[in-house]
Amino acid sequence: MITVVAVGKLKDLPLNTLIATYEKRLHTPLTWIEIPHGTSNDPIMIKKQEGATIEKYLKKIKAHSFIIGLDETGATITSEAFSKLVDNCWQNTKKLVFVIGGAEGISHDFWTYADYKLSLGAMTWPHMFVRLMLVEQIYRAQQILKGHPYHRA
Repeated sequence: MITVVAVGKLKDLPLNTLIATYEKRLHTPLTWIEIPHGTSNDPIMIKKQEGATIEKYLKKIKAHSFIIGLDETGATITSEAFSKLVDNCWQNTKKLVFVIGGAEGISHDFWTYADYKLSLGAMTWPHMFVRLMLVEQIYRAQQILKGHPYHRA
């Protein structure tokens, strides 16, 4: 099972449609936990508010989960390496949890819960686009593991 914890509610219909397309192709359930945006005018406080909400959820599931935070300072890996990471979690019957922060990023306290810090590349992406990119990479990992020609690297 895979859970994606993400800040904000995705309202963009074209993005929702694309994400749903990849979700339907997955052979494993995907659950979305949407965390509300912080309400402060201070970016640091926003990050702390969002982080506190994320932490409440993670405290409940940490023991049986492998938690991957998406962050621009994380490891940049190939799709093949990502598929091995995902497969290793599945082989060890761990629940895979991805965390996507809001526009201010993920709070520093979150990293005490994370098992891995992943970057989707050196470019900056809107955090709502990251949802689509992540789901596509999960699907791609599934296809790589099956030896399917979807991934032609």
